[in-house]
Amino acid sequence: MTPRAPQIIQAAQGGNDQVVFENYDDQDYGYLRIVATEAQLRIEYHPASDGAVTKTPDDFVTVDLNSRKLVHFAASDLGHHREARRVHNLRVQ
Repeated sequence: MTPRAPQIIQAAQGGNDQVVFENYDDQDYGYLRIVATEAQLRIEYHPASDGAVTKTPDDFVTVDLNSRKLVHFAASDLGHHREARRVHNLRVQ
């Protein structure tokens, strides 16, 4: 039997977010990439059909580990603090 989407997997209780199965691909395979820091957990889905050079995920979710809420992803500067600040400041202007 083919699953129908959207489908509620876990209903919201007490103001918490509910888990909803929104879409799926049962024809093509892919992989999950998990990025974890002390502050955040990010889970990305990458379809294999994108090839070896495409690095943008088709779907993702980021969770703040302290508040346990969905948030925007804060990418690591990989130890390049000054360069990261410079690039961030260019985007803000």
